[in-house]
Amino acid sequence: MRIINSLFVITALIRCDLTAQEVDADSLLRKLRAYPIRDSARVEILTDICAALTFKEPDSVLIYAEEALIISKEIGYEYGIATAINCRGMAYYQKGDLTKAMENYLQASDYVKQHRIRNPRLDYADFVILNNIAIVYNNKQLVDEALAIHFQQIELLPLISANPIHYAALYTNIGGCYGNKKMFAEGIRWFEKVDSIAKVYNIPYGTSIAMLNIAANYNNMKLYSKAITSFRQSLTIAQALRIADTESACHNGLGVAYSETGRWAEAVLSFEAGAEVAKRSGLLSNAMTAYQGLARAAVQTGDFRKAYEAQMQYQQINDSLLSIEKTKSLQELITRYETEKKEITIREQQERLKVQSLESDRKNILIVGIILLLAVVGGASFFYIQTLQARKKNEILSMQMIAAEKSKAMEVAIAQSELKGLKSQMNPHFIYNVLNSIQSFVYANQKNEASENLSKFSDLMRKTLENSGRQWITLHEETEYLFRYLELEALCADHAFQYEIVVEPGLDPYTVEVPAMVIQPFAENAIKHGLLHKSGSKKLSIRFEKNLSGNDLRVVIEDNGIGRAASAEINARNGKKPRSFATQATAERIALLSQLQSRSIECQFTDKLSEHGAAGTRVDIVFPLEDRA
Repeated sequence: MRIINSLFVITALIRCDLTAQEVDADSLLRKLRAYPIRDSARVEILTDICAALTFKEPDSVLIYAEEALIISKEIGYEYGIATAINCRGMAYYQKGDLTKAMENYLQASDYVKQHRIRNPRLDYADFVILNNIAIVYNNKQLVDEALAIHFQQIELLPLISANPIHYAALYTNIGGCYGNKKMFAEGIRWFEKVDSIAKVYNIPYGTSIAMLNIAANYNNMKLYSKAITSFRQSLTIAQALRIADTESACHNGLGVAYSETGRWAEAVLSFEAGAEVAKRSGLLSNAMTAYQGLARAAVQTGDFRKAYEAQMQYQQINDSLLSIEKTKSLQELITRYETEKKEITIREQQERLKVQSLESDRKNILIVGIILLLAVVGGASFFYIQTLQARKKNEILSMQMIAAEKSKAMEVAIAQSELKGLKSQMNPHFIYNVLNSIQSFVYANQKNEASENLSKFSDLMRKTLENSGRQWITLHEETEYLFRYLELEALCADHAFQYEIVVEPGLDPYTVEVPAMVIQPFAENAIKHGLLHKSGSKKLSIRFEKNLSGNDLRVVIEDNGIGRAASAEINARNGKKPRSFATQATAERIALLSQLQSRSIECQFTDKLSEHGAAGTRVDIVFPLEDRA
């Protein structure tokens, strides 16, 4: 399970240390309402509120941090500006947006460096901001960079603060770094230092975080008995302090420990409690962990209905997170595109004004040239040539602007194509059919088959989400994905068809690349529209082979189904569209990838015939063979 990095985090600046976690947010809010004066004292109250709410309500922290920042700028309160920006970064960190967190930390750090000479108090601010930057490094797996900052801070801290709580904050972060390096025993050593400080200074929240991290490391070391003891200690405190993130993490950690020791009934109870706390508090990541563990544990206890429902909850949250992230990414891209488009328009207008000004100068020069006759002809000619050169430069600049605008439009189109491609591969009918098949194992009390196919289905969904944001993937990744997909399609069809995937010898599956989210929709069409309507032997073949020239890779999707004409007749009788969403989305994606990557992708359909009539369909997808070795 994950290590809870950073917190004891030195949340804001001086006033936002560990003790702030135990301050009653309600009393701070009352204090804020009673103090309407827009001065440094109100800023300090606002940052205290940010510290108290950082782990509970990060969205609210953004609001209070923004007010603190506005007031600080109005009154020229430099320390308040640094504090507010840092608080904003921590809110984004808690929301899981590491990019925005780092942007705010770096902004705060730059501000401190510019103003610290006039305000020595900002030395401590710089210390805190560096601490938070290191936390983000650790979360991005840049662990050595994070440790370098933290050990530098340990040397600097005696010059800045004698408060042992600040050492505890650093020790927590260092322990988290060692956890990420899988040096779990070393991580425990640092967390035990944190626990000692928390007990000496009577900080229950600190003890809870320390014991949670110690327990997580014990789990990773497979010392489950010690892990259970530490999780329970942390959980008791977290429940008393109503810290939902820590509470749900403890329940989930206990669920893992119980599962690994075969105590499945206790694991079910722990994961259920973790899911309930996480869902109530909007902690979607913790809820996903809980439901995933619950599905596995429930299968082992024979409660297949609960396993099925847990898997459905897991998938629902997963889909929700995916939709949020994809929509957010697309919206940001569109916003950036519109902004840059406006900037290009403004620049074009400025260039037109320059051209008009140059034209006016040219006319004046010509008039003067007529008056002064031959004396200024040479000068007029010179300015005329300069004007032509400026016009040429403007034309080139205009062409560059148009090209940039087209590039941005292409990025938006690619993002939209990824969303469509993802939708085509996460076909709700397919998902329903797979879950229905798994449910049949549940009702038949075949728990091993149910568990195995639940695992395969989760693996397929994971691979789908991973591939959705990529344009090209390795041949190995594609064949793994297709095998898993065809396994589940065969399961839904009660193994009514055979399938094979063949890779020509000499193609390195780990370096050769194929377009992502392109091949599977054709395989789905072959099954859905070709094979399932046919009686007798049914077979689907997917082959990866080099063209005769050796410069292109050919993917052949071939079936012995009823053929496209017969399929179209069936669709017409059933009132269905002649062309499916998946087919259209895939065609659009192929066109966009060809245009964006300058790697031409060709797709050709062939209706197979025999002496008895239609004998199936063959699809050839051809693109340049590029080895990334």
